[in-house]
Amino acid sequence: MSLTATSTNIDSAISAATAAPPEASKIHDAGSRADHHYAAKFSPTRAFLRNQVLLPMIAAETPMLSRLQARIRHPWLDKYFEKTSNLGTHTAYVLMLPMFFWYGNSELGRLLTFCLAFGVYFTNVLKDYFCLPRPRSPPVVRLTTKGTTHSLEYGFPSTHTANSFSIYIVFVRELNLMFEGNYNGYYWALQALNLLYIVTLVFGRIYCGMHGLLDLLGGTAIGATVFLVRVHFAAFFDKLVLDSASPAVMWTLPLVLALLFVHPVPVERCPCYLDGVAFLAVIAGEWIGEWYFLQQHQGKAIAYEYRGLLHALLRFIVGSLLVLSFRAFAKFLLKTIFFKRAATVTSEKAKLDFFVYGGVGVVTVNLVGLVFELTGL
Repeated sequence: MSLTATSTNIDSAISAATAAPPEASKIHDAGSRADHHYAAKFSPTRAFLRNQVLLPMIAAETPMLSRLQARIRHPWLDKYFEKTSNLGTHTAYVLMLPMFFWYGNSELGRLLTFCLAFGVYFTNVLKDYFCLPRPRSPPVVRLTTKGTTHSLEYGFPSTHTANSFSIYIVFVRELNLMFEGNYNGYYWALQALNLLYIVTLVFGRIYCGMHGLLDLLGGTAIGATVFLVRVHFAAFFDKLVLDSASPAVMWTLPLVLALLFVHPVPVERCPCYLDGVAFLAVIAGEWIGEWYFLQQHQGKAIAYEYRGLLHALLRFIVGSLLVLSFRAFAKFLLKTIFFKRAATVTSEKAKLDFFVYGGVGVVTVNLVGLVFELTGL
């Protein structure tokens, strides 16, 4: 598929999902307009579910969330939960996910990439479908890291929660498989760290005033669902990538474009859609990149043999520098030549992210592996 053809398909997908009215950009708190504003733009079913079912539940939570914040807030906790919320950002996942492919556990890497990509996609589909606000501030105090766009997104359901819950149950499963019933001190210590991770990310969304209980329940349901689907159909998804004789993986790109095309149109210009673009591009790049790598290496994934802590650390540094450098260079080059209006036009930004993060997926499981071979890492 040529760059021109792919770009045309992306244009069609993006135009359907970013056609928000110009005046939408004037409002800073997504989902906070009057109910009739959304009812006028929604189907009757969509308007009923938003205005009559879900919105009253969110409004009813606000006083309780405000009281909870007032009781437990502390300067140290403010810094802790504000900083740890970055564990749910693109950069955190770009650094975390490749390690499993680089250290001999590509099966776990594929599982986590699937859970995160589709967790992000489906939570953002529901966010843009219902256009529900985050807990109203004030009375809730909102704590966010400078430079993030989370506060500009709709609230229900919580993407942080979906991703952290799927990561949590993935590692609960992996630790049980690893220790094979030998529940010693190491096992419980690792499970405790896993539990600390999910409590920090999930409770942190309430502490930071970014989500309410309904948002967390919705995120948890999506995180559990994508995990169960991936595990139940593991043989199908693995065959898609691991069968180097079959070109079935090439259907990944049309499938991703179709998912982007059916993404709901939000009322405000919410960045949710761009998150979905980035993560679906990553999984498309990862599937196609790994399939091609396996073709060139007789069905063998990136090889790894433990040769000491220094070697392991050096592999991580080199791999991470390659991925981050590619992301920065590709973004600069494409923005300079093809997508000059990406900073102000949503459709341009979406196309830019699609190519950049698709490339990140390919580089992670293909180019980095080749560099490891050539350098003896």
